[in-house]
Amino acid sequence: MMNLQEARDITAACTANKMASMGIGENQPPSLADYSLEQLLVANRMVKEEPNTKNKDGTESMQMFCDDRLVAALYTVYHYEAEELGGDIDAIVRYGNKALICIHVPEEERD
Repeated sequence: MMNLQEARDITAACTANKMASMGIGENQPPSLADYSLEQLLVANRMVKEEPNTKNKDGTESMQMFCDDRLVAALYTVYHYEAEELGGDIDAIVRYGNKALICIHVPEEERD
């Protein structure tokens, strides 16, 4: 069973990954490769359900967490092999006219 501090740490790693993708914070955020999708989702739900805490000055602090769709996207990036552009790209999953793929971003095209 996951404890609250572990859930906070996992959720903070998810948030750091999203922030890094926007050019904010760490260039090398903590890896999520060792976590299952279930662990990531459970951690985020635990933090989401945690009540805000009152600070001594009367303000409230709240934990940041990620939407389940973002958690699934982060899991996909860490657990599926990236494909090279220009060749045949295998979709991870297809649904109607949509497909989920994971591609390798060349060094020169990274922010």
